[in-house]
Amino acid sequence: MESISEIKLDLIKLITRITDAQQLNTIYQTIKSSEDQQKSMESTDDKFLSGQVEIRSDISKDQVFEEQDKKSITFKEVQELMTDAPCEESLEELLATLD
Repeated sequence: MESISEIKLDLIKLITRITDAQQLNTIYQTIKSSEDQQKSMESTDDKFLSGQVEIRSDISKDQVFEEQDKKSITFKEVQELMTDAPCEESLEELLATLD
């Protein structure tokens, strides 16, 4: 099996021998279409790339909370919320769910 470099060299040799402009244009359009299709597939299929976001600097916690329409909560407020809700499971059962 030929390597990519060998295939590229063979293609260059073949293309340089072609004298018909229409034939060259057809080859060009085929390759360009294939390349565009490949780029389109890569950008939509790769979940990692679709999750990329621009990194911002010099932003405060309060600005982030404001953008997300969130409010910060203190540890004391968390404790108060938790004391009102009885836990029906034992500590061992809760720890087992973490496994």
